Amino acid sequence: MSRPARVVIDRAAAKHNLSVARSLSPNSKILAIVKADAYGHGLVEMARSLQESDAFGVVSTEEAIVLRESGVTHPIVLLEGFFEKSEIAVLGEYTLESVIHNHEQIEMLRNAKVRSLSVWLKFNTGMNRLGFDIRELENVYTVMKPISNRLVIMSHLANANIPDDPSVESQIRLFQKATLAYGEDKTLANSGGVLGWPDSHFEWVRPGLMLYGVSPFSGITGQKLGIKPVMQVLSKLINVRFVKAGESVGYGSEFICPENMMIGVAAYGYADGYPRNLKAGPPVLVNGEKAKIISSSMDMIMVDLRGVNNPSVGDDVIFWGDQLPVELVSASLSTIPYELLCGVRRRSRHKELVI
Repeated sequence: MSRPARVVIDRAAAKHNLSVARSLSPNSKILAIVKADAYGHGLVEMARSLQESDAFGVVSTEEAIVLRESGVTHPIVLLEGFFEKSEIAVLGEYTLESVIHNHEQIEMLRNAKVRSLSVWLKFNTGMNRLGFDIRELENVYTVMKPISNRLVIMSHLANANIPDDPSVESQIRLFQKATLAYGEDKTLANSGGVLGWPDSHFEWVRPGLMLYGVSPFSGITGQKLGIKPVMQVLSKLINVRFVKAGESVGYGSEFICPENMMIGVAAYGYADGYPRNLKAGPPVLVNGEKAKIISSSMDMIMVDLRGVNNPSVGDDVIFWGDQLPVELVSASLSTIPYELLCGVRRRSRHKELVI
């Protein structure tokens, strides 16, 4: 029997989430974000599940090549663009589209004498991360238009995950005003924009997190938004023991038993991607009953079983999934769902797929 730690991916849930994104932005094309191994869900598997998308977004030529060589024919956009001149030839070889966000990239294109490239021009409207200053739009557009066979104008919302944040409306208005005179396709909305800011939808939307059934809004789970979690992280108890009051559990005696209690050991650990910050006692389900994690190591997690009836070796453990939203788990760990989802890539061989 193999080690019971595993990640189960529900492809049907991913398709449902895509349909929700489509219904919320019916007049927009969808650039499905599958970077970072599709947020830990499996790059190729998710691309196949999300094949009703209009294009895919990745961050490197390596990711794009994996998709192309797996048979994906959709447009593929490099969200950070190319990083060095040698990659420009790869864009042509694999028919890739590139975000252009700085003058150095433009200079590389000029030196390479590129004459036909699908380009997504990125401008900064408040995120202050990537993108030309929005005041440069006319000059950058004028330079790029002759060497592009298609242009999309884009920006990125900084706080779309915060309902009613006034900066989002400011970014939308700035983007609308700056791009009004241009007939090119435009894109601004990420998952938060798709779900909460209809004015940001334009010709393209760029859902990421919501496609995996996870809410971008603090305090709101994906289920409440009508989307379904795609990932479940599961294991089993591999040991159950009685520990007396005052005795310790785990390395460094990091948990002291306040009373006589049962402790369970699950086959999962930080090498599988579960964070070690356990001060708040993050929740876990053992045979569907609520319990708390109290200690961890590379391959094992120790669980307080005081709320579980008759625990035994072999009991099912759910770290997150449809019964225990990852949003709740990440909040208890003082992190964000993205970090937990991407963390499971460390042992992706444990992945199982539900067709």
